[in-house]
This record gives sequence, C-alpha cells and structure tokens, in this order.
Amino acid sequence: GVRITRSVLRSALFGAICVFVTSCASIKQKGYRAFVGKIDQNSELEISTYPAFFSSTKHEVPFVYKQRQSHEKVFFQLSVRDRKKKIGPNEHVDSILIREFSYKLDELPRKTLLSNYREYFWMQGNPNYEKRDLPPIPYRPSGVILVEVDLNLNGKDFLLRGKMPASAKTLVYPLAMESLR
Repeated sequence: GVRITRSVLRSALFGAICVFVTSCASIKQKGYRAFVGKIDQNSELEISTYPAFFSSTKHEVPFVYKQRQSHEKVFFQLSVRDRKKKIGPNEHVDSILIREFSYKLDELPRKTLLSNYREYFWMQGNPNYEKRDLPPIPYRPSGVILVEVDLNLNGKDFLLRGKMPASAKTLVYPLAMESLR
C-alpha cells in the first residue's frame, strides 16, 4: 500500500513537472513593419503599429499548449525620437509642429490622423495622447500602408514618406508565462 502510493505520487509529480517544463504558448502578432525616417543628425521619425484590442485564444490543450492571435486591427504610434538612444524624451526637440500625419492602405482613400500636433509622441487609441475615438486600421496580410508626415522641427520643415508592409510573427514562450498576463 504505502510503497505504491509513494510511487504513484512520485510519478504524478514527475509527470506534472514534465508538463510544466515542456508546455508552451504561442502568439501570432499581426501588424505592419515600422517606418523609420531620418529627420536630421539628432532625430528620426518612427511610425509603428500595435494591436487595437486584446489577443484571442485560437487553440488550447489545457496545461499543455495555448495558441493566441493578436487582433485583426491595429493602432498607430508616432515618435520623433533621439537617433542614438531611441527611447524616452528627445532632448533635441526645442519646438515641434506636426502639420499633418496621413496614411493610405492599399486602395482605400488617404486618411489624415493628425493635424497641428505639438508633441514629439502620439499614440492612437490612448486617451493620454488622443481624445478622439479614431477607428483602428484593418490588418491585411499582404497590405501596405503608405505614410506621410509633414512637420516642422526646431524651425526647419521636413516631409517624410514611407511604406509599412504587413508583418506577422509568432512568438513562443513557456505556458507558465500566461498566468502573468
């Protein structure tokens, strides 16, 4: 009796540890590749996208595997950043005016998202940066977004244009990380 119970407990514990260690999750992140354009020797413009809503579970085997997929729509994020440090405040911005930020997705008409904006950072869908309820941009697997930004930085005018092709990548991580989400 006791030997069998210990043996069964050991086997169950070993099995649980194996499942815990080998279980994994994956998420397919859909969006558009970031556009980075040089403004001057100190600053650059970065336009990127991020999911407009939470991801959803597409397939799951409890305690073994979970497959998630990001939402089918994205929001834009725009930053006039320091070319060297890439994140945080840009100390090279004394004055900025983004006269216009517009985009065009495939055959859809061009849309203007920003006009006369006076900050070096903007995030669509975030009430700290955008009070309007702007609709998200649809993800199209073979889509290309054309972006255009007309801005004045420190008294100098710049017009930047670029392409943001669709992008999808899959990240795999331990299933235990799901509990931290």
